[in-house]
Amino acid sequence: MFTNFAWEEAYKRTWEIPTEKSTRKQSYTIKKDKEHRKGVIRHLHIILDSSERIDSDGFLPNYRIKIIEALNLFIPHFFQENPISLLSFTVARDTFDYFVAKENFDPKEMLQKMGKGYFDLQESLKESFSKIGESKYLKEILIITESVSFRNITSLQSIFDKSKQLSIKINVINLCAEVTLLKKLAENTNGKYFVPLEFEHFKIILLDFCKPSNISTTIFNLLKFGFPTAVNEESVCACHLIVTDSGYVCPVCSTKYCNLPSECICGLVLVSLLNLYKSMYHHYLLTDFLLDTSGKCFVCSNLSHSKCTKCKTLFCKSCDEFMHEYINFCICCEK
Repeated sequence: MFTNFAWEEAYKRTWEIPTEKSTRKQSYTIKKDKEHRKGVIRHLHIILDSSERIDSDGFLPNYRIKIIEALNLFIPHFFQENPISLLSFTVARDTFDYFVAKENFDPKEMLQKMGKGYFDLQESLKESFSKIGESKYLKEILIITESVSFRNITSLQSIFDKSKQLSIKINVINLCAEVTLLKKLAENTNGKYFVPLEFEHFKIILLDFCKPSNISTTIFNLLKFGFPTAVNEESVCACHLIVTDSGYVCPVCSTKYCNLPSECICGLVLVSLLNLYKSMYHHYLLTDFLLDTSGKCFVCSNLSHSKCTKCKTLFCKSCDEFMHEYINFCICCEK
């Protein structure tokens, strides 16, 4: 019995046949970190590639607009989860511009100028080392680039040595494609390397850097913290050098500041209890609950999905996810 050759069979438009994979909405997740040793106070420095590639249309309408959109989401979220940490930027064009961000910082201020030239990776890193190298905080660099070619690269070995000397971890997000040189840079400095599949994936990756990364070093810097006294009297604040009617007074030198957290002129880091709690949030992860469908949820009386390993209270799937993803503690445990 003869069968038809492939070219004799009926023409099929196979790309139009829906499959389970094509009809299912694409979702992205970042693997959860189970280790507990993390840095409490971080200095995250982001290098933004503002070369001529930033105006290309890899992400429509162009990379510049999408990077600004993602940073508008990232910056307030970073300070919400890391209130006593620092965030700074180096924008690399034919020159290097340095910015220190606050919670209400507008990323448009950094990326107003037209992209120019090729991305100078090596000089960008050297410039960043000079800015954050002396910081006592846990230092990390994140490179966000759209380039696949670079200028003035002589040897990355000096970069590896310098990052190890300064204990700086380098992470890379390449919005265009995987580049071996950048991947090697991240791997050799114990960092992470990402190539987003689309803009939504890029936002998820970027937001994951709000969480502190693991540290393996056995050498730690001890920093002094102080809990200031709230006052309601007219005096000059040290942060704005103007007369204000309220603020917080340093317990060591009695200098007044408008907001917390702040670093006092005497070197003391002024914080509130809430600031410390938010910074320690990721250090004590709530353990996974045990599967149990034998009863009703303690909170909403829906069918139970799991139970706490300590207090044995039953919860539905929604309440379980809320406690693990948002508040990070069991609402029924004594501790």
